[in-house]
Amino acid sequence: MLRIIGSTDTSLDYWVLGTLFLNNYYTVFDMSPHEHYGLNYIQIGIGQANLNFTAATFVDYLSIELDIILFVCLGATLMIILFLGIVFVRHKIFLRQKRRLIDIITRIDDDAFIQECVKMHQKKARKKY
Repeated sequence: MLRIIGSTDTSLDYWVLGTLFLNNYYTVFDMSPHEHYGLNYIQIGIGQANLNFTAATFVDYLSIELDIILFVCLGATLMIILFLGIVFVRHKIFLRQKRRLIDIITRIDDDAFIQECVKMHQKKARKKY
């Protein structure tokens, strides 16, 4: 709990916060209202300090974030590879079908090809019945 006790002297328009107070709290002094906007006040942010914080804690936290970033990047890379693989296979199938169609179109004028198609159709018709 943060307790601040003001002075009983009403002529003072400021408070003095010493090291006993500041050792247990993290403070941020924001001068931007005064410096940038010409206002006659500043802002102070005060939060309780984590006295058990060590560099190892920070490295552990950072490594967890890096693991998450690496996992997301790896997943995105795998999705892109999968997508490109599907596009490549579909393109190969399309080219094969295109070659077959061109082959059929070029052979239509050939009487032997027409006879072969008729025979194949007759065989399929006999198997159905």
